[in-house]
Amino acid sequence: MRAWISASLVAIACGALTLGVAGPVAGQGGVQPSFDCRQAGSAVERLICADPRLAAADRAVADAYAAALRRFDTAARTELQKDQRWFNAGRAASLPRNTNDRVAVLQTLLPYMVSRSNTLGQMTPPPGPGLIGRWQSAAGEVVIRSAGSGRVAVAVSAAAPGNARWLCEASGQAALTGTGMAQQAAFIANGWRITVRREGQLLRVTETQPAAGPARPYCGANGFVEGVYFPVPL
Repeated sequence: MRAWISASLVAIACGALTLGVAGPVAGQGGVQPSFDCRQAGSAVERLICADPRLAAADRAVADAYAAALRRFDTAARTELQKDQRWFNAGRAASLPRNTNDRVAVLQTLLPYMVSRSNTLGQMTPPPGPGLIGRWQSAAGEVVIRSAGSGRVAVAVSAAAPGNARWLCEASGQAALTGTGMAQQAAFIANGWRITVRREGQLLRVTETQPAAGPARPYCGANGFVEGVYFPVPL
């Protein structure tokens, strides 16, 4: 789980994914990103259009995202669209202060876009019910393994998309309750109750604060692990 957080700190940028624009115009080097460079309105879009490596990475993310949408059902697609917007929202925060420093721009934007396209490419609806497996979102990861005797070991981590201004890490063991698509488990992390439950093709994580206690002690300021996570290979 610490490896996931380390990877998120290295890949600290987001790509532009304005899908559905007819006839995208190529940026420098003749590489076509997923949007029309004549209509590039944000700093990130202009930077992507200025570098063929970033343009190619943006196109790869867009293609992987479109393919992932086709693999999921309606409910999961809606959640994936939200997740992608969250990914996009982090892109401005990922940029270096000096956007004229092309090396710094490339070192931040490129790894994050490559990481996202890889994750999207791995997202596949789980073959059956239950919680066991690996689940990811634009911000975090949940790994759930069998601990025997009807229990599971759960490890959750998250980082703010784009700049990792907060980090979270929590883990514990819990008894399974329910069956199939209604299966869930809950464990206590520093007084907080973290529940993981199967929700169709997805995994939903919720956090419950104790009656009297600090803000999420397993997170940095304003951090959280609550949300929807998508299945990827364990």
